[in-house]
Order: sequence, then structure tokens, then C-alpha cells
Amino acid sequence: MNQGHVTSQRGAIDAPPQIPIGDRGEWLRDAALAVGVSEHVADEFSRSGCMQLGDIGLLAYPLLQPEGPWAVVAHMPRPTAVSESAWMSALLAANTHITLIKDAAFALDKEGNGVLVLRIPMEHADDPLLFSTDLLGVLTASLTLREMTQAAPSSVGVEQASSSVQEPEIDFDVAAALAVPASITDLVCEARAFLGLEKVSALSSEGVDQLRIKDRDVSIACDLAAQVLVMSADLGADALGTADRCRAALLSNSELMLFMGLSVAAAGGDCQLHGRFRVAGTSGSFLAHWLEGFAAVATSLRADYQAEASAQEKPKVTTS
Repeated sequence: MNQGHVTSQRGAIDAPPQIPIGDRGEWLRDAALAVGVSEHVADEFSRSGCMQLGDIGLLAYPLLQPEGPWAVVAHMPRPTAVSESAWMSALLAANTHITLIKDAAFALDKEGNGVLVLRIPMEHADDPLLFSTDLLGVLTASLTLREMTQAAPSSVGVEQASSSVQEPEIDFDVAAALAVPASITDLVCEARAFLGLEKVSALSSEGVDQLRIKDRDVSIACDLAAQVLVMSADLGADALGTADRCRAALLSNSELMLFMGLSVAAAGGDCQLHGRFRVAGTSGSFLAHWLEGFAAVATSLRADYQAEASAQEKPKVTTS
């Protein structure tokens, strides 16, 4: 995991990098048509990567080069009847669940608009139908979040992040009971050995494994498709203790997801760092290296939050 972006994660990405679309116009157009937009909208999307659907703006662009990887970013204005506090709470709470499904994260831009960032799998970069499902997924998730937030009481505060949104019903007991493939358990055990930990994983028996890496507790679970390991690390309950801290966490989520595949989320009143690791074609040593980077980012963010909290609590010195 590249940790070079850790010190710059405090700002949001409001404009994509100026990378030409290249010969991907037809792919973009076919995907847009598969979504069901008009030919005029699809033509514009093929040229600019931009598409406006109601008050949701969609933007697709390559992160490095036209061949991929790509990202899709949705911008959604905060509903006028929803307070900023409730809006931020909804975005943070939703991240707890979207991590289980996609390489995606909810964030904020500098104007306070909601942002949903999705990293497009490389295998979708050649298939307009698969890419159209990504576009539909981003649009649906954005609209659903806004509708649920509007239906929640407008007086909900930051401390009620989890209860302010009707979250997807995920039966974790059922998920834990599902058989984890032996290949994934072996991969985690191999990573444990590289990390100097006991080469025994609770992943297959309990559905979740707990690792202590660089003084940071990291939880590992397998997604329902058995293709991705989902990680989480606690950042401290006070990390989201004020509106300013919630705003800073959401502003950082765009870069965290685009460059590292990570996101900050609120889960049951706690602040967590989430990440996803694709298991296909990898090794235990690479997973161990990734986990060390994940723990280092969690430690860095935790230190940032603690420093900010100390600075805000420090009494101001006045002179007469």
C-alpha cells in the first residue's frame, strides 16, 4: 500500500486529473445508453465523461491512463430540509455498509455536497454492460441515501450517525456461518506468519479474524462472494466527536478511496477505517505488506484526530 498520500488526505478532490479519455469514447457512450439515457446525453458522456441525471452529477475518468483503472464520482446536493450534521452522519454511517459491497466511499466536497466515489474494476474497463451496472449502482446508492436522509428527523446529530439512516439489513450471523474457502483461510494464515503472528486464523470458524499489527487491532472478514477481504480498524470514538472532525473525515474520503481503496466510516458511534483487499492472484506476503500499510494509515489518522482534539481543547492564552 502506497502511504505517500497520508499527509495530503485532508482535502477533497473537487476536479478530476486532466487525463485524456483517449479512444474510450465508444465504451462510455455504450455504457450510458445501457443505463437508459438519451443519445444526446450519451454523446456528451462519451466526450467529457460527465452526465447530469436530475440533480445527481456523474463523472467518469481514468485515474492513470485511458486503459484504466477508472473511477466514477457522483455529486449530490444536501437536501434543503436536512441539517449539515444529519447529512454528515448519514454519509459516515452509509460507509459502514457500502464497503461490504463495492470499492466505494461516501465523502464531501468543499461546498458540502455529498460525493460517492467508486473505483471501477479493471475487468469492467472493456465491457460497457458491466460498466453500466457501475453507473447504475452509483446513481441508485446516491438517490437512496438522499431519500433515506430526507425521511429521517432533521434534528438528528452527529452522535446518532448509525440510527439516523435506514441501513441495509445484513445478517452477519448468516455471513459468518457461510463457509470461507480454504484458499482464503490459507492466505490469511500465510500473511499471519509473515507478520510474526500465530499461523492460525479464526476466519473459517467465526467468520472474522482479529490481528494485532503495529499496535493496531485489525479485523478481517470475507465478503459474501468470497472474492474480497474486508478490513476495519478502530480510530477512536472521539474521532467524530465534533462537526469539524466529521467534516474533515468526509473530506479525506475521496482521496482515501481513489488512491488507497480505504474509507472512514461511523459504526455504532465509533469511527473506523475500512478497506478492501482482492484475493485473486495474490500471496500471503503481499497481504501482510498491505495489512501493515493499512495499520499504518489507521495509526496516522488516529494521531491526526488526537492532535486536532488536543488543539481544540487547549485553552487560549489572553494578555491584558
